[in-house]
Formats: sequence, structure tokens, C-alpha cells
Amino acid sequence: MKKEQVKRIFERLVDIAYKKTSDNVHPMDKKPEIELVQELYDVFNTKPKFDIYINTFNDDEGVNQSINVAFNSYLRESARMVGLWNEMNYRFFYNTNIPERFDELMSASEELKTELENYLTGYDSKDSYFKVVFVGPENTNWVGQDAMTARIIVDLHTNDPNDDYLREAGIKTLENVLNRMIKKYPMFEGYSPYLDVVEMDSDDYTEEISESKSKELSENKVKEFFTKHGTSIKKTFMEELKSSGDDAKSAYRNFTKMINSDEPISKEEREKIGNELKGVLRRTMMRLGMAGLFLLPGGTIFLILMKLFKRKKEKSEELPFDEVNEGVKKIRVFSENTNSDEFKWHRDREDRLITILEGEGWKIQIDNELPKDLKSGQSLIIPEGVYHRVIKGNGDLKVSVEFI
Repeated sequence: MKKEQVKRIFERLVDIAYKKTSDNVHPMDKKPEIELVQELYDVFNTKPKFDIYINTFNDDEGVNQSINVAFNSYLRESARMVGLWNEMNYRFFYNTNIPERFDELMSASEELKTELENYLTGYDSKDSYFKVVFVGPENTNWVGQDAMTARIIVDLHTNDPNDDYLREAGIKTLENVLNRMIKKYPMFEGYSPYLDVVEMDSDDYTEEISESKSKELSENKVKEFFTKHGTSIKKTFMEELKSSGDDAKSAYRNFTKMINSDEPISKEEREKIGNELKGVLRRTMMRLGMAGLFLLPGGTIFLILMKLFKRKKEKSEELPFDEVNEGVKKIRVFSENTNSDEFKWHRDREDRLITILEGEGWKIQIDNELPKDLKSGQSLIIPEGVYHRVIKGNGDLKVSVEFI
């Protein structure tokens, strides 16, 4: 999830927490603001992590302290209700001075990254080389004060990633360099390093693949594999895409627009997008036991992905609800007369804010969770790409849908 999306989501949740605090505890002088959302680098490619900096405009004495406690409680409750912990890890920081220093910290991080990259090139060889993946500030104080370290992620590319001696030598080299370098950056109280050893992706790598394995990578074999394991490949691909860079995510957005339009797609466009998504697909297939897929050309990868992700155009009469537009919102009515089988598992292309207007006994079920009751007046956010379904109740269900 991008920082802008996370900020919009929490701005909605702040609205809810602000109203509940003012109605149930004490009127707040001013609605709190999200000053900054900082994305933290996740070296293990699990959930994205964010620090969220909030100005509550109140001091910590007397009645304002109880207001802040209530607001914090309502905000966390709202975040839990929409199941955000399933999609991301997040921490709140109130009335902190970190946002005022953030530009300075980011500038120092970029300078440190450039200096580290230049220095580590001196260790390059035909058998291994360092690549600096990420350098950024990391807050080490949970109340949001000044304690900051530099978070540093470095990959060591080598022909033999299982060589323990090489890993130990790489870690020692990196720590020696950083111990000298970090002294030039007094705004950081130290550093938090992580080194990963990965296989070198060179032009000579293909020579190491046996003839029998190369035969397994023929286009027909790959297409058969995709046909048989399409569902698991799509799910794993989307998981890998979430942890990929902006270039891959942009390529996927262009890919989906192309395959679901009536416009012809040129060979050059297929090659370009296929090559940009090749890394995502390679990691996907490594998890599923077909690691050599990256040998295929971009055009072939594009066509294979197209068969997996191309969607059939839906007719409005096939949708299990009636819909009307009200400004930026859509009002949808799910009829109690609709067959339950029509409420299928699905996922959406945008984050959506859902507000329940009418309905009794209806439920929503998020992937890997138990069904939850939908109550009139309740608001929830369904993140982009998360599988979910509606479970029928009594009478009609009426909801407001807003893309965020």
C-alpha cells in the first residue's frame, strides 16, 4: 500500500474517532491531523509497515489528557474494526517533532546511501558484488521523540549464496564500513543493518542449467503448468507484487488496462511490460517450484499473464445488486430475494469505504477471517485486492460505496 493511500485511510478513521470522542467524552477543540505517514522497509517481504504521525492539538494535562486517551482508543478500535492489521503493521505517534526533522533525516539518508554505494563498489568482483537496497530513518522510541537510527538494507550478490564464509565476510565488511561512516551523520544515533545473500543474475547463469531442465522450460510446458495451477499462481503473484517496487506496480496497472480494453496491443508493448513483470513472476515461480521461468522472453510472459488475469466483461444485469450514483458515492441495494450463490468471493481494484445504510442480519467475510455482522451506521474499509464476500441476511441491504 502506498503512503498516500494509507494517509487517506487513516484520515477517514480520524474522522470517526474525532466524532466519537466529541460525542461520548468531551468536544475536541480541533480535529486531529495526519501530519506524516512514513513507510518502513520490510526486509522479510511480509506486511508493509507504516509510522503515522498525528497532531492532536492538545497538551497532556488535565482534561486534555483524558481526551487524547479516548481519541487514541477510538482510533485504534476503528482500525481494528476494518481489519487493517491483516494488511499492514502500523504505529501511531502523537504531537511528535519528528515530522519537522523528517526532511533533514531523509536528506542525510540519501547522502549516506550514495556514499555507501560508492565505497562498496571497491569490493566488486566477477564472483560477487554489493547492492545497497535501502537507507532510511528508523524511529527507535515508541513515544515518538528524537531517538533515530539509520535502517540499512544491503544485498550481496554471488554465484554461491550458500557459502557461509562469504556471508560472514560480507557482514564484517559492511559493519566495518558503517562504523566509520555513521560518525559523519550525528542526527543518527547508530544504525540497524540487514544483509541478504542472493544468487547472481548474470548472463552466464543460463549455462548452469542442465539440458533436461531447459526442456522443462519450453513454452508449452510452462503454459500447461499455468493452466493447471492458475489459481495459486495468481494469488502468489499478487502477494509478490505487493512487495515489489513502484516500476513493477505501474507496469501491472498498465498491463490490466491493456488486457481489459478493446485496443490492439503491439509486440513492443507486450515485450516491455512482460520484461518489467519478469522479476515478479520469477519470484512467484520460485515459490511454486519452477524457478527457471525468467528465461522466457517478455512477450511470452505477457501472453501467459494475460490468460491468467484477463477478466470477462460483466453485464450490469449479472451483478447481485442495484446501483445508483450519488455524487462521488454509489448507493447499492442487495435484495433478500437474490440467490445466496450469487454473492461470490471477489476482490476490487481500489480501496473502498463502505457505509451500511440499512439491513439486518447481513454479514461480510474477509479472506481467512470469520464472518462479521453488518450494522446500520457502521463504516468499514475494504483494501484493494483483498478477497471478500457478502452473506445474506433478512430484508434488503443498502450500502454507500466510496472509492478512496
